[in-house]
Parts: sequence; structure tokens; C-alpha cells
Amino acid sequence: MVVPRVLNDFYPTPATVTEKLHNSVFISGNVFEPCVGNNAVTDVLNQCLGITAIESDLR
Repeated sequence: MVVPRVLNDFYPTPATVTEKLHNSVFISGNVFEPCVGNNAVTDVLNQCLGITAIESDLR
């Protein structure tokens, strides 16, 4: 069964996912986050990992 997506739907990324990504992939310098939503990814990057994230979104 295919469930249609809702226009401008919202799927926040859990902090653990961003932390695991950082542990698996070398990330440095500035990062662009094109789907910032509620800052779930950028909060972890900025506050926990010390990486600068430039944010943007639909709203």
C-alpha cells in the first residue's frame, strides 16, 4: 500500500542519526542544511559537534 505524501510534510531527523553520520563521515567547515525544519540536524552540528551550519527551508 502506498501512502501519499502530504505537501510540505515534516520529518525531523533524530539527533542520534546526525551523531552517527558524523562518526561515519568526516564533516568539517561550513555545512548547508537546505531543509532545516526545527533545526534538528543543525542543533547537533552547531552545539554538540562545533560545526557551522547554514540553514534554509520552505518557510
